[in-house]
Amino acid sequence: MGQCANTIPWIVNYALTAFSLIILSINLKLVMQIYEKYIVSGIYCRK
Repeated sequence: MGQCANTIPWIVNYALTAFSLIILSINLKLVMQIYEKYIVSGIYCRK
C-alpha cells in the first residue's frame, strides 16, 4: 500500500512533465511559424 501511494504521484508527475514538454515543443513550432510569417511579411512590406 505504501509503495503504491508513492509510485502513483511519481507516475502522474512523469506524465505531466512529458505532457508539458510535448505542449512546449508544439507551441515552440507554432511560435516559430508565426515569427517566420511576420518576419517575411515585414521584409516584404519594407521593400
